[in-house]
Amino acid sequence: MTAEQAPAWAVPMIEGLAALRGEVTGLRGEVAELRGEVTELRGEVTGLRGEVTGLRGEVAGLRGEVTGLRGEVTGLRGEVSELRGEVATLGARLDAEVAGLRGEVARLGDRVDAELAALHADMANLGADLAGLRDRLDREFPRLRADLMARLDRLQDQIAAHHRDIDVNFASSDRALKLVRSQREEIAGIEEQLSALTRLVHHLQGEIHALRGDG
Repeated sequence: MTAEQAPAWAVPMIEGLAALRGEVTGLRGEVAELRGEVTELRGEVTGLRGEVTGLRGEVAGLRGEVTGLRGEVTGLRGEVSELRGEVATLGARLDAEVAGLRGEVARLGDRVDAELAALHADMANLGADLAGLRDRLDREFPRLRADLMARLDRLQDQIAAHHRDIDVNFASSDRALKLVRSQREEIAGIEEQLSALTRLVHHLQGEIHALRGDG
């Protein structure tokens, strides 16, 4: 029944009912829109919940990793502290050893200096002794050589005289030959003494030259 067909008293009611129906229709459309929006929001919420769950899992994993890293850092700090203590101990030991070695080197240097000074003094004394010996040899050697040469000349003269005696008196030749052999042996001994004395002089002269650094 429409408002035109209804009695007059029912028209307001019909018009109110129509308005309510229109309002219900609008509300139903609005509800449908809201339901669609709710469905969309629910999907979004579901996605967000999944994302939050994933983030929570990632956070839990990161927390575990952070805990592990903190433990590793703590261990590394302890190791670094231990290594620093070891380095300090080794440094102190090394300093002590270096100080000991320096003291030993200083003592060895003093000992070497003392030994070198003593050696230089000994060389100086030896040089003085050799120089004195050389001077003595320079004085004595010509006299000794002259004495030995004079003795050798006398013996040679005696040998020549014995040879003449042998020619004059052949009967005494055995005695003369023995005398000649004896004198020759004496001459050989004198020559050996001269040779040994000459070698000694040359040897001493070489030592003197070496001490003086003459080359």
